[in-house]
Amino acid sequence: MMYIVLGIMLFSLTLNLMLTLNIMRVLQRLPMAEALPLTPPLQAVIPTMSATLLHTKQRISFNAGEQPAVLVFLSSHCPKCEEKKSEVEALLPLAAAAELHVWLVSSESSWRVKRFLSSAALQQRAVFTRPKHYKALNPRQVSPFYLFIDHEARLQAGGTLGDENWQSFREQMLAIQVATGEQGE
Repeated sequence: MMYIVLGIMLFSLTLNLMLTLNIMRVLQRLPMAEALPLTPPLQAVIPTMSATLLHTKQRISFNAGEQPAVLVFLSSHCPKCEEKKSEVEALLPLAAAAELHVWLVSSESSWRVKRFLSSAALQQRAVFTRPKHYKALNPRQVSPFYLFIDHEARLQAGGTLGDENWQSFREQMLAIQVATGEQGE
């Protein structure tokens, strides 16, 4: 009886070791999120991508390079994104005055995004892309995240909302508000 129990234990140990080594080999082949770049390469041309507008379901091509654009990536699962919605919404009219497109890019389901982006202003700027396009623009799938793209469709900067470049953008938009407010007086 003891030999049977020892045999079963040896078999279990061997099987466990084989499975553990196999899992380690599989994990080594997987790309680690940290190994992925945060953004596409700076100055890279961002190709024109097809997307669907949330509010009309119309297919569009965005970032064709005619106008500078800010691509903003928010997730309905992200508590920080919830905090950033009002900031992004406040920047929308200022960006429009600066002839700058702001797109809220998502690959989540439309009902989830509608619920998350409860304001009509944000919903009008929301676009859906295919997951492969989303990952090409945001390799690590970070949120809240942004990309600044110039009029030639070249990536100028990218990072998380609130970083130094984003703060500079915010200040520039607020300066436009001040300048247009002074001209109106």
